Amino acid sequence: MQIQKMFIKTPIGKHIILAALAFFFAAIFAGRGIGRAESPGEVPPSLVVTGHADVTASPDQATVRLGVLVQATEAADAQTRVNQIMHDALRQLKDVGVADHGIQTTGLSLTPVYMRSDRSQGGNVKEPQIAGYRATNTVTVQVEDLALIGKVIDAGVLAGANQLQGLTFHLREDDKYRRQALQLAAQKAQDKAAALAAAMHVQLGEILEILEEKVHFPRSTVARSDAVTAKATPVQPGQVRIGADIRVRYRIAGQGK
Repeated sequence: MQIQKMFIKTPIGKHIILAALAFFFAAIFAGRGIGRAESPGEVPPSLVVTGHADVTASPDQATVRLGVLVQATEAADAQTRVNQIMHDALRQLKDVGVADHGIQTTGLSLTPVYMRSDRSQGGNVKEPQIAGYRATNTVTVQVEDLALIGKVIDAGVLAGANQLQGLTFHLREDDKYRRQALQLAAQKAQDKAAALAAAMHVQLGEILEILEEKVHFPRSTVARSDAVTAKATPVQPGQVRIGADIRVRYRIAGQGK
């Protein structure tokens, strides 16, 4: 007993006693929830709606994709003939009013063409033999004046282009129409939320989240065709569509009347 009293009176003994008491009370407070960080609150009840809207506009630009395909016995012959035809086509395109910066080469290829493999008398398959070579050259033409589209197609075909790989209408500046589509989509989402809240007899609180899910870029495309007629090519630009989708989450503030 005397030794215990002497130990308590020493500085080391006092520190040990104080540390033990601190640990004891901390354990009690922790058990009662005292001093603990508050747990995250539950996710508030919410209403999620989406809104979609489309706006249309007249296109002011078009992209034409023209190609030349030639097959010959020798690779050099196939490539030479493709080059000659494409040189003529480029000259014709510039003659009808297409600027140099509006023409871009987007495809070049030279590939062998193989004969069908036949089985030898021993039943083994013979190595495929090269029958010729196929060369292609494709250009993409940006047409600033839509009245020239038919002339551009005809000029390329008359020069020897034998592939019309597509025609696409679009807008130079589409920001204004994208904003309009987003505004209309937001209004539709708001109207939908109000209708759902009324139907479910709840009150809407503040907006918790707004997401722009998708904006559809303006495109109006004519399908690819390899068949070309001798008549002038008629083209109707029509309208392009710009669409937008958004998602909005509202807090449900309480029961409605």
